[in-house]
Amino acid sequence: MTPRAGLVAALAAGIVVATPFAAGPVAAGTIAATGGGGQCLMTRTGEYPRTDADQVRLDPETLGAALDYASAHGAETIKVFRHSCLVGEGRVDPLFDRAPRQNWSQTKTVVALLTGIAQRLGYVDIDSSIGRYLPEGLCDNAHRAVTIKNLLQMSAGHRMS
Repeated sequence: MTPRAGLVAALAAGIVVATPFAAGPVAAGTIAATGGGGQCLMTRTGEYPRTDADQVRLDPETLGAALDYASAHGAETIKVFRHSCLVGEGRVDPLFDRAPRQNWSQTKTVVALLTGIAQRLGYVDIDSSIGRYLPEGLCDNAHRAVTIKNLLQMSAGHRMS
């Protein structure tokens, strides 16, 4: 699968993946721009700081194709971020952006993303039991023994009727 097809497939599946097309590391929060750089930080107004895809080492053509594909195949809103900068939006975002919606299963993806960040920063160990992170006395031992990984995989091993 080509990188472009992979990005399009990931966006279509609801997974946002950004792969740099230029070599070399880029520090988080830094815009790797020619002739200088800058920081993309969230503002107090709640607006997303924006930059062009090529300024953060993403191929604008590939990103555009992925956004077109997602928009044409049912995505109401989609936002692509790189280094805290908004670099692309779905084509119908102006119609649906910030409109209240039932998000049910999307929450699982956001929780998994945040858990991955917390793991990378050393705040959690996904192979440890959830009881390690809960206050004493909250729930029984069987439920406290479930691991974070079990919860992320929705495979806690408990029977349901």
